[in-house]
Amino acid sequence: MRRLLIVMLAAIAAFGLAGAPAAAQDGDDGATDAVIEIADPVDVLQVNGLFDDIVVAEIGNAIDRAEEQGSQALILQVDSRGAVVSDDVMADLLVTVDEAPVAIGIWVGPSGARLYGTPAQLLAVADVTGMAPGSRVGNVGPPVSDEVDLGPGLTALRHRTVGLSDARSLDVFEQRISDEGIATAGNMLDALDGYTEGEKKAIARQYLIPRQLEESGLDGEQIVIAGEALSRVISEHTREAGVRQLEREIGRLARKVARKQAQREGLLPMPARAKRR
Repeated sequence: MRRLLIVMLAAIAAFGLAGAPAAAQDGDDGATDAVIEIADPVDVLQVNGLFDDIVVAEIGNAIDRAEEQGSQALILQVDSRGAVVSDDVMADLLVTVDEAPVAIGIWVGPSGARLYGTPAQLLAVADVTGMAPGSRVGNVGPPVSDEVDLGPGLTALRHRTVGLSDARSLDVFEQRISDEGIATAGNMLDALDGYTEGEKKAIARQYLIPRQLEESGLDGEQIVIAGEALSRVISEHTREAGVRQLEREIGRLARKVARKQAQREGLLPMPARAKRR
């Protein structure tokens, strides 16, 4: 029988991580008083079983609760062998996760868990992803929407499944730190801290801008994003831990430049100007 458990816990309590006390004092009776700094909570939604209408709705509700309660992130701990909802419903769920106002992590666990079928496509849109040793992912099938970019890793798993080592080699996971040795939920919490502005700028310069220019049919001489402009995009238009929203904003700018270039070259009609009264 499907089990759906919603656990609202602080990150340390949720995953049994040991936190070091910020300060400690020894009393006269030999007792130790530990002072621990409490961070904003990380919510956890544990989903076991097939993705049905109830599960899909509860994921959306969990995202809303996380935003309302000021949680720093929501982690979906998933063990699922597929979905019994339509591809359209799954496509809407992917958009919900992709555009979530809080960071979303997906952890395939505990050991022995599975993430198969269209639910595995969630790995393509979450901010950070990972899996426990002994778990497997795959059989993702074709993208449920044209807007979903599975990437080379998940595309290679359309009709097969892999364990942790092979998933790492295929770059299936989105993590800013190494989880070599053993994949733990703790690694995910570290990864959810996100990139600094400097790291985002470096990633944009090296990967995101060239990719979006190529997709828009531009070259580096037709559009130059100055450092100040890039910093403004990062600080004012992206609130995520990762860089997905940043790439979307860069893509939007590139398409705008490409459209104006095509209009100047006569390949597209010029926009109609409003008549003055």
